[in-house]
Amino acid sequence: RHRLRLPAETDPESEAEMRALFVAMDEADEGTLGVEAVLRGIRRVRGLQNVPSDNADKRILAFDADRDGRLGPDEFRRAAERYLRAMREAEEECWEQQQTMTKIRSAWALKLDQLAQERAARLDGLSPPDGGSGADA
Repeated sequence: RHRLRLPAETDPESEAEMRALFVAMDEADEGTLGVEAVLRGIRRVRGLQNVPSDNADKRILAFDADRDGRLGPDEFRRAAERYLRAMREAEEECWEQQQTMTKIRSAWALKLDQLAQERAARLDGLSPPDGGSGADA
C-alpha cells in the first residue's frame, strides 16, 4: 500500500498524474470510483489521512455529472482540480491571515515599547535630579 499524492498543479502536464491517481484509486478496476473508493484514496494522500467522512458522499457526488452514484475519470479530474484550487485558496487565505497577525504583533510590540518609553520618561521627570527624596531640606 503506497501513498498517493495530488498533482501540484492542474495544467496539461498534470493530466498523466491525475489519470495515474484515478487508476491507483480504482482498485476494483471498474473505470469509475464509488464514494468509498474515493475516501480510501483521499486518505492515502499525504496530509489527508484524517479527512472527516461526514457529508463526504454529498461532497464527492456533487461532481457526479451523470448521477450514476460514481465518479468517472472526467468527473474525478474536475473534482480533484476543484479541490486543489480550494486548497490553494485556503492556503493563500491562511498565509494572508498569518501575515496580518504578524503585522498586528509587530505593531503591538512597537506600541508597548513606546508606552514603556513614555512611562519611563514620565517617571524620570518626577524624580529629583540629585536622586534624593524630593522634599526640600
